[in-house]
Amino acid sequence: MTAPTRLTPPPVPEVGAGATPIWLRYTALDALAAIQRGELTAHEAMRQTLAAIDALDGRILAFTSLRDAPSALAAALAPGEPSSAPLGGLPIGLKDIIDTQDLPTAYGSPLHSLEPARVNAARVRANAREIH
Repeated sequence: MTAPTRLTPPPVPEVGAGATPIWLRYTALDALAAIQRGELTAHEAMRQTLAAIDALDGRILAFTSLRDAPSALAAALAPGEPSSAPLGGLPIGLKDIIDTQDLPTAYGSPLHSLEPARVNAARVRANAREIH
């Protein structure tokens, strides 16, 4: 019997000299609290999330599609902008079984078209209200 292959962890994405990436420092609840206290901005959380996706997704293949970085960053709450929504400016990823007008919805299958949905799912509409 052979020993199982040990996987090498993916490299940590670069976020700047001496900085530790957000998702190695915070849980989602910790990040939300840091945003609410003004210690972290939603824009910075989004920037670091996009950097992590860029650095790691080629290996783990978690995303089938992404908003372009400028649009994602523009959608992030500006520093000091209030949010009463439960996610309060945290970046989120949606499985491709959740309808969104902005990204393709394939329902987890290559049999479905990679066209955006005609209407957004309720969770997507709630997030849109949160940032507009």
